Amino acid sequence: MDEEIYIKIKPFIQKDMESFFNDAQNTLNNKGLFKTQTVFHQHNGVDGPQVNFSDLSNMPLTTLGDLITFSNKPVRLPVGTDGQILSANSTETTGLEWINAGRGTDFLFGNGSDGTVTFNGSSTILGMVPVANVYTLTRDIFCINITINSSVFLTGPYRVFYTGTLTNAGTISNNGVSGGAGGAAPTQVGDGSGSGGSAGTASGVSNGTIKGALTGGAGGEGGTAGNGNNGTNGTNETYGGISNSGIAGGAGGAGGAVINPPTTGGTGGTGGTTTIITKWSSVPIIVSPYVGANFFGVSGSSAGGGGGGGGNHATGPSALGGGGGGGGGGGTGGPVVLIGKTTINTGTISSNGGDGGTGGKGGDANSGSGSRNVGGGGGGGGGGGNGGVVCIITQSHTNSGTESVSAGAAGGQGLGGTGSAGSGQGGFSAQPGNAGVVVILLV
Repeated sequence: MDEEIYIKIKPFIQKDMESFFNDAQNTLNNKGLFKTQTVFHQHNGVDGPQVNFSDLSNMPLTTLGDLITFSNKPVRLPVGTDGQILSANSTETTGLEWINAGRGTDFLFGNGSDGTVTFNGSSTILGMVPVANVYTLTRDIFCINITINSSVFLTGPYRVFYTGTLTNAGTISNNGVSGGAGGAAPTQVGDGSGSGGSAGTASGVSNGTIKGALTGGAGGEGGTAGNGNNGTNGTNETYGGISNSGIAGGAGGAGGAVINPPTTGGTGGTGGTTTIITKWSSVPIIVSPYVGANFFGVSGSSAGGGGGGGGNHATGPSALGGGGGGGGGGGTGGPVVLIGKTTINTGTISSNGGDGGTGGKGGDANSGSGSRNVGGGGGGGGGGGNGGVVCIITQSHTNSGTESVSAGAAGGQGLGGTGSAGSGQGGFSAQPGNAGVVVILLV
């Protein structure tokens, strides 16, 4: 190979170099790039050509920073604007174009593979079929531009990425579920013990790539011829964002006081505990479009359910009211995570806590043949759920709407049932939850 190369370049040594440079000059002149002048100097007694590029009058350049490129002939590529960079693009005539330089954080915003979408409440979008204007996310979405129309809802425990603009006129949410009301105990007709009221339900949202809304504790069933049942404890949170612990449910009321010993209402379930992330090592995983988070916590744990009201028992003929059911605890709001270049909110973005359920009324008992007709105790209210976290990571944030992490309201007490010989005690109300936090991170 070395010998072959030597043979190819050997004819250009010494005088033959003159014809080589003449051919080069003619080619460049014919292409309209520039004129060349061949000047000969003595180098160790041997004439050698030198190309002089001082005459650039024929170059097709007009502005500082212009470039020469090629399509089917050499052409001028005008300089871009300040901050732009040169990028290859085979669809352009010259194969090149000036584009806006991305920031070092642009990788956070995903790859835009889901394109530009509009959630209008009727069309199927990215496999999501709306139900009553509600779209439920089943995966992270990676869009360019996103529009959410007014009165349209987007919910679910998944992240939303956008390389362009999110325009929200509707609602984006991952709210906690409100606890169910405790069931009222039926009126006892005739002698005997009435049934207790049903427990208030509690539910949540399963985890996606981020945590779903935590489930509150269910209420306790009302007592039948005995004490009320205790409410269920709230759910613990092991990767909490802030230190809000769950709210305890209210205790159930006692049965009618003429019973000796009187029955008692069930205790309210305790609120869940929260373990705080002491180092935010999970943040890169939360925001990375390439890794699922699946353990980004909420603001705190969920609320306990209310205790069931006490039923009644007695010897001899009497009508005895059963206890009302305890209200379910409110669920804690799950995180909402939006990661994109430009965020415009004129609607609502929320991670609100669910309300606690109201305790059920104790059963009335007025028609027994004996003298101990007493009402059942009322159920305790469920604790209000904590607000969660709204986390928006963006380059530009405009909000003329609502960004909400409100606490859930406390579940109210169930009233005691009435009886000709005495009424049951009312249950106890719980407390509202704690508000969460909105985090806007401008990158």
